[in-house]
Amino acid sequence: MEFSGDVESAKMLYIIRNHQDKLFQAQKKQFTEIAAFLNQRYPADTVAVTLKDSYKNMKQVFSDKMYIVELAEKAIAELGMEPKCVAIRGGTDGAELTYKGIPCPNLGTGGQNYHGRYEFCCVEDMQAGVKIVLKIAGLAVDLPC
Repeated sequence: MEFSGDVESAKMLYIIRNHQDKLFQAQKKQFTEIAAFLNQRYPADTVAVTLKDSYKNMKQVFSDKMYIVELAEKAIAELGMEPKCVAIRGGTDGAELTYKGIPCPNLGTGGQNYHGRYEFCCVEDMQAGVKIVLKIAGLAVDLPC
């Protein structure tokens, strides 16, 4: 979220996210309805809304490709770690690749405290990520093409 402005204008930048597409569409509609309401109450074009979809729910792409997620879970388990599936809304390179036809579940980085001043990732966690990717590659060799 970002706000900026001066005595003549103001700009607000929001990221609208939701796991459910129906609610996501409703949230976007609410922004345009608020703008319409304010433009009726105040001089025309007082408020302008520009919507740009950037975060998409990857679940719909994976619904018929869950073997990819299951392969990652198997690799993680075989390395003695506990796989944890947590829904995310996008914002990753994998989300963009997924929508371009290359399904890429987010494996994580081992980082912590994301998007804040205390964000970090230790070397051991990054090494574990490398082991996971190598294990997935080894297991994927047996998949039919």
